[in-house]
Amino acid sequence: MSIFQSSACAFFLARDLRYLILLKLLVTLSPLWCALWVLWRLRWGGGSIGKGLRLDNSGRAADAERCYRRALARPWLSASKRAELLRCLGGVLMGLGRYEESRKCLDEALAMGDPMGGCRASIAELLLLEGIDAERALEMVDQAIEASTTGLGESTSKERVSRDLASIIRASLLGLRAWALALAGRQDEAQKAIVEALQLTIKPSADLLRNYYGFALLTRMSRANTCWLAGMAFLAMKKPDKASECFKKGSDVDPKGKYGTLCRKQLALVG
Repeated sequence: MSIFQSSACAFFLARDLRYLILLKLLVTLSPLWCALWVLWRLRWGGGSIGKGLRLDNSGRAADAERCYRRALARPWLSASKRAELLRCLGGVLMGLGRYEESRKCLDEALAMGDPMGGCRASIAELLLLEGIDAERALEMVDQAIEASTTGLGESTSKERVSRDLASIIRASLLGLRAWALALAGRQDEAQKAIVEALQLTIKPSADLLRNYYGFALLTRMSRANTCWLAGMAFLAMKKPDKASECFKKGSDVDPKGKYGTLCRKQLALVG
């Protein structure tokens, strides 16, 4: 079963917040313009990212891989769209255990730009899964946190919805940072990052769930993923009881999704 790519998912959906707001405006102004905009998004790969995300989260990683590869084969993809698709494909391949292929996709995506840090977060995850170079993984996570803070910009400070979204993204990144710190032997810092990450797995505002399709899925995935990351950090610190608590919580949050399944598998291994 694949491992987490919540950072990439979160960054995709975070960016799409402004697209959803635009879509609501277009519906108000003109159904024709709305239809043309949706067609443009689907034609140039935007719809493939969301579709691939849903397929991957439902346990259909092979179908998600095909979805992303079809989108990458389309002509006239912009550099930013290609980078997004490569990052998502890299995450799926990582989950399938095809680490070398994943690394190639992520390296290519990173070379094309990573304005919100999702690619660096995925590379950090890959390093941690392989159990190599925890310090480099930590460096990548810290860069991703800085990039995500800059990328979200002022929108995260003015609206309740945006603040909730920023918390969802930061929780996953802090969970990843805790795992890197734990593997690097910095247990006190790892413990602090775990506490902060779990505190950020808040219940989102009603506006976030009511007005923006897909964010309920993001919230559920991100909360379960953060619990999984915290559990992995506790395992690295030789604290299986604490790890089991996190895995149990993640399984309860997202019982049918990818990250809930990962949590249950870890629970079985921990015993």
